[in-house]
Amino acid sequence: MPIVVNASTETIETLEALNEPIACHNFYPRPETGLSECRFKEMNEVIQSLDIPIMSFIPGSDYRGPIFEGLPTLEKHRKMNSYVAFMDLKINYGIDRILVGDLDIDSESLKWILHYMKTDEITLPVVLDQDYRELYNTPLTIRIDSGAYAYRIMESREYSCQGVESVQPHNCIERTLGSITIDNDLYKRYRGEIQIIHSPLDKDEKVNVIGHVKDEYLELLKMIKCGDRIKLRRER
Repeated sequence: MPIVVNASTETIETLEALNEPIACHNFYPRPETGLSECRFKEMNEVIQSLDIPIMSFIPGSDYRGPIFEGLPTLEKHRKMNSYVAFMDLKINYGIDRILVGDLDIDSESLKWILHYMKTDEITLPVVLDQDYRELYNTPLTIRIDSGAYAYRIMESREYSCQGVESVQPHNCIERTLGSITIDNDLYKRYRGEIQIIHSPLDKDEKVNVIGHVKDEYLELLKMIKCGDRIKLRRER
């Protein structure tokens, strides 16, 4: 039987002495007692250097008593959506096994987690204007040369060539974090290019805002990388 040791408290000497152990972090029911990102990263770097699998906890949707404040390992995950917390552990920290500490997890989060595990495609829950609802559920690719402020959608050039003869200026407002935009006719050859804003920008008469990432999923924008595959989903 594999031996599971406490990743948050055990010494490196203990880990080295065991035969193929698994390191599992605590979950923390009481608010303000979860691990900091800095401490979590430091501990994991040591464990991962020994090629030992790491387990960690995320909160669920049905909080367990008696405190009912979630059961995360990281304090920043305490009130976070389960799917977003999972993606953070998997992408940003390379955690091998992720556990739900609470009694249940909502069906949407579970579905999106399983989809990522099978396909490496990141689900991004958004709200889109009616004229662009065909973008829902369409696999999209983040251009590998995306810039400092926005993720450029590779397929948007194809979109602009398929019957979209004109994109009139409309809703040219400030581009906040998570805004989804399309370049209008004033941008000439860039007309039809779609972007997802990850660093806020001022309004531009050449750029229409056509939707936005749902607030509780904005953290996902820190996890998306150039070359990633994404899918825009309408949250139920």
